[in-house]
Amino acid sequence: MDPFREERSSVLGLWMFSVLLQLLNDPLAGIPGPIYCRFSRLPYVYWVCTGRLVFRIKELHDQYGEVFRIAPDEVQFINPEAWKDIFGHKTQGAKEFPKDLRFYPMPPGGVRDLLTADQANHPRMRKMLSPAFAEKTLREQEAIITSYVDFMVGKLRGMVTKQEDGAVYARADMVKWYNYLIFDIIGDLTFGKPFFCLASSDYHPWVSTIFSSTKGAIIANNGDYLPAVKYLAMLLLVVAKPRLVIDRISRLKYSVNKTSERLASQTDRPDFMSYIMKGAETGQPLSKEELDANADLLVFAGSETTSTFLSGCTYFVLSNPRVYRRLVAEVRGSFNSEEEMTFASIQRLPYLSAVMQEAFRMYPPIPVGPPRKVPEGGAVVRGISLPENTAVAITQYAAGHSETNFTDPYTYTPERWLPDADERFASDRRRAVQPFAVGPRNCIGQNLATAEIRLTMIKMLWHFEAELAPECENWHKQSIFGLWEKPPLMIKLRPRER
Repeated sequence: MDPFREERSSVLGLWMFSVLLQLLNDPLAGIPGPIYCRFSRLPYVYWVCTGRLVFRIKELHDQYGEVFRIAPDEVQFINPEAWKDIFGHKTQGAKEFPKDLRFYPMPPGGVRDLLTADQANHPRMRKMLSPAFAEKTLREQEAIITSYVDFMVGKLRGMVTKQEDGAVYARADMVKWYNYLIFDIIGDLTFGKPFFCLASSDYHPWVSTIFSSTKGAIIANNGDYLPAVKYLAMLLLVVAKPRLVIDRISRLKYSVNKTSERLASQTDRPDFMSYIMKGAETGQPLSKEELDANADLLVFAGSETTSTFLSGCTYFVLSNPRVYRRLVAEVRGSFNSEEEMTFASIQRLPYLSAVMQEAFRMYPPIPVGPPRKVPEGGAVVRGISLPENTAVAITQYAAGHSETNFTDPYTYTPERWLPDADERFASDRRRAVQPFAVGPRNCIGQNLATAEIRLTMIKMLWHFEAELAPECENWHKQSIFGLWEKPPLMIKLRPRER
């Protein structure tokens, strides 16, 4: 005889009763989606932990359309106009959609930064940080950024040697080299000194902690969706992966120390801190703890995403010989010498712009859809009335690969972005691609990122004949743990003959 039979029956009955109540009182009942996603976040968390969330969202959009429900309290969109509804500037009387902080790992020091600040503090932080990313500032930083790109090119040229097949070229993992480059640039602009990754041809230990701690933090953060098991999940992570916790603590300590060193130094060089400190003289300054948190954010957000995009863009260009030849012709036909390659002149290459836009569509640096929450009182998104606290999101990968938004969405075709694009692309909904988001909380560093990308791509195409190594044929087929989990991108580089 089972002594717990009655107890189990009671628990099962209560669960079934709660499910029935949820069905009867479900304000999102009219939104399509998998039946199992109506009752639990478990499927969502499982997809995150297996690196499949983004691809599953794409599959579910294919099945259910432009709008579907992925969790009891979350709705996904891919219609381009949803960007404005959710993220855009609000008219008088309309409320901003706050960020769903369950999605974001708490910054290492426990102090909110620009990315995760609430609506009361975000405008103040943005005002203090904005001068560091103004067009005028970027022009003043041009020489610094260019020097690092030139240094990387020189290091790669120095790797050219006679290979086993008898040919003369360099074999380089461009995932690493783009990381070395961008982390050195951002380290210099944030702390006044680079990480010396390029000089050593290796990662600085602190940079390594960023890579090692991010995946674990993203997986562990899913505990916020399942409060009943949150602390158990965190405990299991600490026991199973203690290195992740140690690396996260080391990352914060390094940021704090480097920020303190930079603040103590007397220099007028045009880095981020000099502009932030100047802004503090006329506005409400950031606290030391907020400076530490934002310095850590600037290094991570300003480096990983840009280097990731450079890797993805390089891969797609080299995977398409026609695109590569046309881009090389544009770059080498637009300049007579490297001295002509300025931040102003590199903006005037239309095919490069199209190449970048198409790479943003195919391989968005942030492929996930950071959710917002419907504000108090509810709101309407694409004609659908949603109750307050409903999470809403646009997953970049799904929007960019939707047949509703783009013709031949899995084909890399930069020409779709040109003014004289073929008529078959006339129905493309280009505004679905928003790699830097929109509205008052869009990416503050987008001008810097695009300048770094343009200059790096141009310099590489100017100096080298490039070829994708055979083993990287399907490089883009990766898992996603918040960010792309990138394998090596091996490229053959031959110095250009002139």
